[in-house]
Amino acid sequence: MPNNKRIYVLSFLLLSTSFSIPYLTCNAHNGNCTYDAIYQFGDSFSDTGNFIREPARANTTFTRLPYGQTYFNKATGRASNGRLIIDFFAEALGLPLLNPYLQKNASFSHGVNFAVGGSTALNNSVLLQNGIISPVTNSSLSVQLD
Repeated sequence: MPNNKRIYVLSFLLLSTSFSIPYLTCNAHNGNCTYDAIYQFGDSFSDTGNFIREPARANTTFTRLPYGQTYFNKATGRASNGRLIIDFFAEALGLPLLNPYLQKNASFSHGVNFAVGGSTALNNSVLLQNGIISPVTNSSLSVQLD
């Protein structure tokens, strides 16, 4: 078996609260590297369907067309009518599109998407202490990381 190093690379998207951790494997003998997986955290800029799988969200707008119509020909839970930036990253790295963490029986062999539309960087208890109510979701960054 070749001697492989596994490296986690953090990449930040400056346009949102999203960030990805590509999982990189490098062969110590020849230096060849391949991306094996992506672990995505964030909000609607990168949510591939977690929001619609949260309790009480099954009938939201993102469960119907035109969301997903252009590329997928069906509603996917993406806050877009086509692909998201994370979809383009996965395709560029030669990986399948990321399944949402809350999708039952989904394959996570090439990574997983924890992003949820409407999520915040701070958790709800911190927001409440500052008089801010976030009624959309409780899937803050710390919840996604947990």
